[in-house]
Amino acid sequence: MVWKPMISPLKFKMEGDPTLEIESMNAQTETEGWQDIVFDFSSLTGDYGVVAFMPDFVDPLATAADVDMYIDNIQITNSPNPISGIWNNKYDNAISLYPNPCNTSVNIDLTKDMNSVVISNLMGQKVLSMENVQKGTVNINVSFLNQGLYFITLTDYNNKMSSAKLLKN
Repeated sequence: MVWKPMISPLKFKMEGDPTLEIESMNAQTETEGWQDIVFDFSSLTGDYGVVAFMPDFVDPLATAADVDMYIDNIQITNSPNPISGIWNNKYDNAISLYPNPCNTSVNIDLTKDMNSVVISNLMGQKVLSMENVQKGTVNINVSFLNQGLYFITLTDYNNKMSSAKLLKN
């Protein structure tokens, strides 16, 4: 899955014998939202020492601002119908997270009380922690967070954990 702010072709470059560039089977149609992108490698044979994903922005050197792009849930499978959607490790449907992506706040619908709710950055550092959170809708102010991808981890009173990804705009 990819999240990009602009539409452009996506390719994998396979360096070896022979060197190839393979475009995605489906064109990117979403901006600032997650989209499944599938590549078909089924006809390839050979030895490829380097595999590189190329976001292939039209001309990143002409862009004055930084361009943020996210790649997630890479699956290598022989299935013609890979799983789609943002991965969410929910057990017993314990959580619902919205809006995602968010700007200033995020809601979590809890079906049971939680021992803790923790938001961590990509380096695993806690940026927010709440304890003894009661079931129901919990609104969390995230306006202080920088733009990027975060993980929300819920731990119940039996020490069972559930996590979800949160994209902050």
